[in-house]
Amino acid sequence: MMREQLVRQLKQTLPTIETLVKDFLKAQEDLNQAEATLEATKVSPSRMKKTGSLIGLTTTVTDEDQVQNALVDAEATVTDLTTRLTDLIKIMSHHIQHVEILIQGFQESTVCIVEGILAWRQLRQRRRQLSNFHRLFRFPWRRQKRANYLVHIDDDLRMLFPSLAMELLLGPKATYNPLLLSRKMVKSLGLSSTGKTFLTERRNTSITPHDRLRQCLEAIYQEKSLEAQEKQRWGEEETRAQRSYDPFSTIKFAGGVEETLTNLMATQSPHGNLLGEQLRIRQEDTNRAVFSTSTTQNNQTDTVNEVLQVNPERLRLFFEKRATLLESPANCELRDIQPRGQKNKIRGKILVRKNNEKRVENYLARKIQLQYLAHRQRQAIRTNLTQLVEKIQTSVVDIQRVFRGHRAKCDYKCMRSVWLEHRQQVAAVRTIINAFRRYQRRQRHRHSMTVESIAQVQLITLLANKLNDPDQDAERYRRVGEERRRQRIVLLQKHKMEQQELERQRITAAIRMQAVVRAHLAQGQARILRQEKKAHMNAVSAMAIQSNIRNV
Repeated sequence: MMREQLVRQLKQTLPTIETLVKDFLKAQEDLNQAEATLEATKVSPSRMKKTGSLIGLTTTVTDEDQVQNALVDAEATVTDLTTRLTDLIKIMSHHIQHVEILIQGFQESTVCIVEGILAWRQLRQRRRQLSNFHRLFRFPWRRQKRANYLVHIDDDLRMLFPSLAMELLLGPKATYNPLLLSRKMVKSLGLSSTGKTFLTERRNTSITPHDRLRQCLEAIYQEKSLEAQEKQRWGEEETRAQRSYDPFSTIKFAGGVEETLTNLMATQSPHGNLLGEQLRIRQEDTNRAVFSTSTTQNNQTDTVNEVLQVNPERLRLFFEKRATLLESPANCELRDIQPRGQKNKIRGKILVRKNNEKRVENYLARKIQLQYLAHRQRQAIRTNLTQLVEKIQTSVVDIQRVFRGHRAKCDYKCMRSVWLEHRQQVAAVRTIINAFRRYQRRQRHRHSMTVESIAQVQLITLLANKLNDPDQDAERYRRVGEERRRQRIVLLQKHKMEQQELERQRITAAIRMQAVVRAHLAQGQARILRQEKKAHMNAVSAMAIQSNIRNV
């Protein structure tokens, strides 16, 4: 699955690189044309007015303005095309780096898959050899339709060749191979490289340290050749079976077995033994002919010698060299643009006619002057840009410092306002609680004073009404005391019930706070357990994927 995903990504990415390469070639061609136009504009007669030539004396101011405008336009065009080429090179380098990573992963996965298939086949063959089980092939087995993955590996990326993207990635004249190796690497492996002679070539192998790649390619090519031989063998077997003698077809054409036997018994009864002998001899002749043809074919394939093939590319190069030798040389001379020993940015050679040396020297002097002026202008631009960048960086640091200070002040003001508001809220809550407690104490005191005053009034009333009843004074006094004690007990019980209610509310609030804290801790433990379970499942999935890949 990993290799199929890489193949899919390569098929999606390579068309983008193909388009970028075409755009790059087109932009490079436009740049060459623009540079040629710029050089032609610089060498125009109006530009040569400052030299010793007499051609510039006849030019007018209008022609000079036109030439100057054309020169400015040409320089602008060259600058734009150079910028576009730079952008295209950056984009292409990014895509090429991504594709190189994909190709490296593709090569590793392909090699691992081929090694796994070969190891599985070797293990299966070894088990068959060690086993004492022998199959009895009484009837011919039908050909099973199975997909050979080694053949699929050789064919799934063949559509990408030839293309500019593959030549850019694998080198010029890149040919297809299942591992997408460069031509140099394939030659070093010794698989498709050839021992070269003058106009012929012969297969050649050499020992290299890239054993895994070479074994992988050899296994793929061998599997492909075996599949081709198997198809050819099955085709020959089908044709041989069609052409061989089949007595049952004659029997079926005659009407069936019973009718054929009755006809034979009726017509050929005196010659039955002779007919059976003829059928036996014909069958033996057929088997002998098949065996002789197969042995002759094997002997012929063993004794066939290797045939030398003419290389058309090398033959074409040979004819081109012969044609260049036969051509007459022109009256020109190939010279270095700059003499040796003198360092300059100009490199390369130039074809000079012997009668135009002075004009070429003037042209090169002007070119050197223009390059020096451009160098000075670049230096000035670089200095100005450096100063501008330093000023901008200093301004940016100052702006950041002021902004951070402003943010700190705002945060301090916000925190101070929140803190003051919180203090006010706490003070207000305390004031409310103290006021409520004082109100409750006043209420209890007023109630108790009211009850006590009522009892005093009742006592005074009783004493005023019955002053002459001394026997009942003690009883009334006792009853008043009992009433006052009863009222006091009721008030104490009520106060106790209120205290119990407050205690119950405190306990309930504490239990709720404990439940919230425990729920928070339980959520944290559950999150940790889920993360551990997810990591365990990822590890198990990775092991399962690795085992499936290794089993394949």
